[in-house]
Amino acid sequence: LPDEENEMIPRRLSAITTILILLALSACGSKVPVKRYYSLQNDSLAAVVNAPICAKPLVIAAVEADPPYDFRKIAFRTGGFEIKHYYFRLWSSAPSDMLKRLLMRRLRLANLFVTTDTYVHSVSDHLALYATIYAIEELNEAKGEQWFAHLAMEFRLRDSRTERVVWEHRFDSRRPVVEKTSIQMVKQLSAIYNDEMKAMLAKLHVFLKGYADCGQAKSVEEPATTPAAENAPQEATAPTAFEANSADAASDGG
Repeated sequence: LPDEENEMIPRRLSAITTILILLALSACGSKVPVKRYYSLQNDSLAAVVNAPICAKPLVIAAVEADPPYDFRKIAFRTGGFEIKHYYFRLWSSAPSDMLKRLLMRRLRLANLFVTTDTYVHSVSDHLALYATIYAIEELNEAKGEQWFAHLAMEFRLRDSRTERVVWEHRFDSRRPVVEKTSIQMVKQLSAIYNDEMKAMLAKLHVFLKGYADCGQAKSVEEPATTPAAENAPQEATAPTAFEANSADAASDGG
């Protein structure tokens, strides 16, 4: 056969296979699974109205995830070594982007620094925060009978003047998921994230108060009240699933 016809054979076989699978699903009355999208959420937050502790600006320089976890497809493990990904259950954005957005809002509202941003506005001294996601996943144990939400992260604060890491914080936490559905797993991941952020900010607050190179921020006039974060739709009080449509959750297991 000519080369052109040889190249067409695999394509024809692939098309025939796809058609046969669709016909089989149709004959059995099976539903095609629906893609569903999920996101972690900050708790309802109100801005701190006290003057900032540190006179240096903070730059969230980078939020990175280990390779198995920086996919939009949600990762899960059924054993200690093999990591898999759901095809129809996805994060609303890559975990590194999702956590960077959440951290930005949380740190701005905490008001520890004169400014908090994702890039340097000038060549002046600043503190740079680096974060690494080591795990954000669903753990299935006891042959799938027990589910756990697992989140592990590390934070490093670097001073641009000395290029030294001056503060670190890390955590590795998991919680049981009683109702074995994706939305409940995401809720537990959000609970871990929010509890660990409270602990992290408390430690950072103590460090900055004693860090001589931080300087003293000037007092600025603050409004009497600041609306809580629930006014921002993307920062809902309770974690929610952003779903592609209203199809029955049973079609993809939750």
